[in-house]
Order: sequence, then C-alpha cells, then structure tokens
Amino acid sequence: MAENASQMARAQRFRPYPEYNDSGVEWLGEIPAIWHKKRLKDECHAAALYGANESASSYAIDGVRFLRTTDIHENGSLSEAGAVFLPKSSVRDYLLADGDILISRSGTLGRALHYSRARHGECAYAGYLVRFVPKKSLDPQFVFYYTKSQPFQDWLSISVIQSTIGNVNGQKYANLEIPIPSSPEQRAIASFLDRETAKIDALIAKKKRLIELLQEKRSALTTQAVIKGLDPNAPMKDSGVEWLGEVPEHWEMRRLSTVCGFEQGKAHEPFVDDDGEFVCVNSRFVSTEGKARKFCNRNLSPARKNDVLMVMSDLPNGRALAKAFFVTEDKRYAVNQRVCILSARHVNSRFLFYFLNRSPAFLRYDDGVNQTHLPNAAFTKCAVLLPPPPEQGRIVQIVDDVATRIDTLSQKVSEAIITLREFRSAIISAAVTGKIDVREEAA
Repeated sequence: MAENASQMARAQRFRPYPEYNDSGVEWLGEIPAIWHKKRLKDECHAAALYGANESASSYAIDGVRFLRTTDIHENGSLSEAGAVFLPKSSVRDYLLADGDILISRSGTLGRALHYSRARHGECAYAGYLVRFVPKKSLDPQFVFYYTKSQPFQDWLSISVIQSTIGNVNGQKYANLEIPIPSSPEQRAIASFLDRETAKIDALIAKKKRLIELLQEKRSALTTQAVIKGLDPNAPMKDSGVEWLGEVPEHWEMRRLSTVCGFEQGKAHEPFVDDDGEFVCVNSRFVSTEGKARKFCNRNLSPARKNDVLMVMSDLPNGRALAKAFFVTEDKRYAVNQRVCILSARHVNSRFLFYFLNRSPAFLRYDDGVNQTHLPNAAFTKCAVLLPPPPEQGRIVQIVDDVATRIDTLSQKVSEAIITLREFRSAIISAAVTGKIDVREEAA
C-alpha cells in the first residue's frame, strides 16, 4: 500500500500553468492560455473514415489482420486471442498507416488505438471503427490519451445515440472539440503519460499477481485439509483413486450418491426479471462467487440453506466447470439448468463444499476442445472422503478461518488496485487538459 501513497504524493508536486482561459466548452472548463481549442477533424488530413463491413464468412487463415473493437485493449494494445484475417485484396482501401488513430463508434464506445505497423503488424479495420489521419501538428499518442480522459467520457455520455447498443457516429467524433497545446508540448505530455501509466500499470500487475498467489495458497491449503487432513503424522493408506493418492487411514470413502441428494436445476430464462425476488443461479453467478447476479420472478428449483450448488457445463478450459457455491439463505436462490443442487445428508455440508469445489474428479471430463457437460453419473459415482464428524467440523473451522483471512487481504489489494486505476485516470485527465504542467517532468 506504500506504493500507492508514493504515487499520490508524487502527484501533489505538479504545478498548474500560470494562466488559464475559459474554453467555452462545459466538459472542458478552463484550459491553459497558451493552448487552443480545435475540432479533431481540423487537425487531420482525413477524418471519420469508416472501416470495412466484412462478415465472419470472409475471414481467412492468414493475410491482413482485421481489427474490430473487441480486439483493442484499454491500454491500446491488441488482443492476441481471437485475431481474424482477411485477404489483402479485399481490404486494400482500409489498410492503416503509421500514426493513424482508430476510435470505436459502437460497442465499447471511445475505445482507441494509435496504430503502429512495427507494433501491431499490417492491419485493416472494421466498420464499427472510424479512422483519423492526423497532420504533423497533431500527436496521435496525445489524442489516444485524450480518449482516456474524464472530459472525453463526459462528452461521450451526452453524444451517444441509444439503439440496441449505444453508438456515436463518425461525424460527431470529427467535430469533437479538444484542447491542443503546441506540437512539442503534445509530445512531451504523451511521453510523460507513457512513463507514468507504465509505472502504474506495473504496480497494478504486481497487485493482481498477489491476488492470484493468495487464491492459489487458499486453494492449496483447502485441498490439503480436505484430502490429507490436519495431522501431518496421521497414518496413511492408498485410496485407490489416482487424483486422491494417499489419504488418512481412519477416513472412510463413500460414493457421493450415498451422502447427499442430487437435483438438476430448471430453466428460468422465461422468468428473468430485474425486479424479481429470486436470485437466478446460473454458471456465471457461481463462477463469480455470487457477484454477477440476475433475478427472476419464479423459483422452479429452490436451493435451501446449506445446499451446495455446482456448475455442470462449461466451455473448454472454462473456469466455471465444477465451481461450487455454498447456500446460506433458504429459498432465496432459483437454480438454473446446467447447475445442480447437492443436499448433504450424512456429511458436514460445508466440508462437502470444500471437498467438491473444482474437484479433479469433475475437471477430468474437460478435454480442452469441446464444451463439457458433466453427466449425472459423474456426481453419483464420485468418490468422497469422510473423516469422522468431529474432524470434519475442525477442518471446516480451520479452512473457513484461512479463507476469511486470505479473502480480507485480497479485498484490500483489490481496493488498492481501484485506487491506482482512479489515480491513473485522474493524472491522464489532468495532463491532457492542462490542469497540471508536466513539461519539466517530461524533459
């Protein structure tokens, strides 16, 4: 957390410009007196050039990469997954040149790319992107950062045309009024932001990795406790199950069908309602541990307190398959199809939750190629380890305590990431609108 404080303290030393004038634009406010306000198209050789409209049936194995809004990351890099290509002959009129600026007019509105052939390879662009060819007086990286600023987001919010998905036409982008410093100052601001955002992004990446490590530790400790027990000196025996290996000698092994009830969820899509009283439990709800929610007004398959809900179907290598959710409220949750209800009978339900969550017994059905649909037999025949009831209780208490401590720490790290992202956005907005003078910082 000290790294966050260091970044904030550094921001305090930036000075404002000596003099400001009213820009006459509500969302811009005052800008430095030595800057100018200009329309984006007036600083471009060509403005708002629409991309090619090519369907998926035209995609090729190789050729020119065809850029869509979904290919562009927030930081201006391109996604390595899901790249599509077209024959060069079909997109010759839509090839990009170094320094071109792309801005999304639909979908993720305002998503921008400062194109570089050396960085991105040879590319053409799709119809939901518009292209601007800047003059030498306009630094494309400065424009890229302007699209990350709060004034630009404010402008987007009042410019969007609502349809099935929001969109902003190319002419609106062309007439966008932006603050323009001199060319050397634009480059200085862009260079400064390149450096500062890289530092912030590196901190965010470190904190994300810390969360991953914490969750890996939590998973490893849980697995150790529910398969090997709490006593490292306990006599062991061969379980006869490859993924279990040796287990405590005094533990019993049973089929899952003998210790809990099994019920598949039912289709609740016809009853989805934002004002519904029931939480619709689908695979996304379970995989996000209850964070991603939708509601429904009928409950055809109610879950009861202490039930374990588990995802039965997922895409290849998906993170939802066999993910479990522990129910803490009675009849609050409507369990959707492709999610099952496991009701404990002769086992501590919380122990069962920890034992089954993302169990290799279920994950082995994923071949990494096809969508996985766990058969009912995968559950009824699954081997379950049963320590004596008092030991189940002690294991649950220990694992719950560890999970709480790790989740609390992970939450604090997540909050630090949010703070860093807010700082990143604030420093970009301040720099590209002249609220802070970074000319000396960029030198």
